Amino acid sequence: GDYTEIQDALADAVSGDTVKVMDNATYTSTLEDPIIMKTGVDLVTDIGANPKIIAATDVAAVAFSGPVDDSKLDGFFLDGTNGCGPTGIVNVDGSTGGCTNITISDCELQGFYSPGSPGIGPGIRLTGSVSVTITGNTIYDNVYAGIGCNRSQGETFEGSITLAGN
Repeated sequence: GDYTEIQDALADAVSGDTVKVMDNATYTSTLEDPIIMKTGVDLVTDIGANPKIIAATDVAAVAFSGPVDDSKLDGFFLDGTNGCGPTGIVNVDGSTGGCTNITISDCELQGFYSPGSPGIGPGIRLTGSVSVTITGNTIYDNVYAGIGCNRSQGETFEGSITLAGN
C-alpha cells in the first residue's frame, strides 16, 4: 500500500517485507518515539530518492530496540542536528533481547556539533547483545563518536560488529 508516514508502513509490515521510500520527503521522529524497526522488515530508499529522517531533540531518528533480527536500514540521510541525545542518531539496543543480523548501509548521518557543547551522542549507538554490519555510510559532526558501543557497569558487550567502507 501507499503510506504518508514511514512508521505507519513499518507497523503494517510483516517479516519478509521491504518498506521502500520512493520520494525526497522529510520525515521527523517524534519526541516520544523514533522510527522503530521490526524483525525481518527492511527500510530502504528507491533508486534516485533521497529522503531525510530528522531526529527529534533527545531522541534517535531510527531505533532497533531488541529483540529485532534480520532487518536493514539503507540509503537514508539521517539528521541529528537537533541534538539527538545520548541515544545517537541510530540506536541499536540489544539489551532487552538482542539485535542480530542488523545492517545499516549507504546512509549519511549528520550529528550535532557545536564547539564547547557537551557530549551529545554518537552517530550509531550499539548497546547490549548485537550483531550488526555497518557498511558504506558517511558519519560526521558527532561530538561523542561516529560509532559508539555503550554498556552499563558490569554489562558485557556481546555480538559482532562488521565495519566496511564507512
